[in-house]
Amino acid sequence: PTIYEDRELLIVDKPAGLAVHSGTGISAGLIEILRSVRKELTYLELIHRLDRGTSGVLLLAKNRKSLISLHEQFRGREIRKIYTLLVHGSWIKKIQSVSLKLQTSYRMNGERHVIVSDSGTETQTELRLTKRYENYSLIEAVPDTGKTHQIRVHVAHLGFPIVGDDRYGRDIQDKQKKENPPKRMFLHAKKLSFLHPISRQNLTIEANVPKDFQLFIEQMHEGGSN
Repeated sequence: PTIYEDRELLIVDKPAGLAVHSGTGISAGLIEILRSVRKELTYLELIHRLDRGTSGVLLLAKNRKSLISLHEQFRGREIRKIYTLLVHGSWIKKIQSVSLKLQTSYRMNGERHVIVSDSGTETQTELRLTKRYENYSLIEAVPDTGKTHQIRVHVAHLGFPIVGDDRYGRDIQDKQKKENPPKRMFLHAKKLSFLHPISRQNLTIEANVPKDFQLFIEQMHEGGSN
């Protein structure tokens, strides 16, 4: 679904399970699909990326000038990002800031895997409790940096992995859940705030939590209030 569009930008609500571009074992991703559907667009490029299992706000540029402008904002940490995620465990602190050095490694199959390492890049995320449930917590993440898999690794390192995360989470526990088992990773890019590349006006783009995410939450028994 298209959330916003003008002469400079195309902003979509990426579904979970769809890769943003083609790659190993993936013949076509979101960008290839959009280029084939929107053939009238002579230029269309991803401004940033989301993991295949992550849903939510994704920015694309319709020209090189807008692409460069938004890339500069990302590098300058001028873009504010807010994610919604469901994690295993009972989150304790209302607000918690996490700073960890992360390093990317590659497995035998070429799959990226990020670890906490003293030789890695410094990363920061602010985590805010939204609501506690029995054995689960709904939180918001505001990353200050943009390392690959940053949020996933940060919460897993703290002992609260994202529900449905088959790389850093509790995959066996997720699969053993008999009632309403997770069919996706519950990480959603909820909101992005940035300056429009041409008008320089502040834009805030938001994508509602998908129905499958919301349904999973509604079927859980509440274990406490925020």
